[in-house]
Amino acid sequence: MVESIVIWPDLTVREDYDTNLEGLLRAFSWAVSGYTFCNSSEGPGVQNAVSIAGLTSTVVATPVTLSLVRKIGLSAKYNADSGTPSQLYNHFRQQWSNSILCHQNSQLFLADYAVFTGAFMFWDSQLDTDLALQALDHLVNPGAVLGW
Repeated sequence: MVESIVIWPDLTVREDYDTNLEGLLRAFSWAVSGYTFCNSSEGPGVQNAVSIAGLTSTVVATPVTLSLVRKIGLSAKYNADSGTPSQLYNHFRQQWSNSILCHQNSQLFLADYAVFTGAFMFWDSQLDTDLALQALDHLVNPGAVLGW
């Protein structure tokens, strides 16, 4: 038997959602506007996709999950591979969180924080590129940079 928890009067989160992506997506499809595609689960494309998802209420889809999101009926909204992190940052410049920035290499341990806070997620090993300086300058005091 699958355990479940009622978190809103009309929404139950089942214990098997950690292994049942389709069930999870169907349960929350009312809150999702579509999907943001990226061709890889690592690197700038997926960081762009996570960043876009936080601002646009989309889910991230890779080649591995693309057929599933289409089966559920979600439509393509963005292609995260179509631009650089700098282009993405500048396109959504006024919408990024000004209190949280996610700075993380290919691991996506902070992806949920980036999505829920509308934070820009990127990687710059020295934090000294024009993009890094712009993103850091966008933060208000006290701003937080999450990552490692």
